[in-house]
Amino acid sequence: MNCSRYRLGATNDEGWYRGQCRYSKLAPEWGEFYEIAGPDPHLMDPMDWRIAGGAANPARHFLFYFRDNTFECIAADWVFERASDNALVQRLRVG
Repeated sequence: MNCSRYRLGATNDEGWYRGQCRYSKLAPEWGEFYEIAGPDPHLMDPMDWRIAGGAANPARHFLFYFRDNTFECIAADWVFERASDNALVQRLRVG
């Protein structure tokens, strides 16, 4: 929601436990969703940020750790919504 930039990272659970993730020694658990608050000297370390065009104020830094990837964004907020037409539900209906 109102995202100014985002990135997809290749960090996986093995990299997390080996300390290869920027935040693996700071965040308590792998596979969780986090908001980074306060000064973040590592924010711009990755060079693969993509500009999304949303306004940056108020800018909040969100991290979403999935099994084999990380989604990271600078946005005003985020929302999780279950969709009744997601791929899993469609496959179950067809198959």
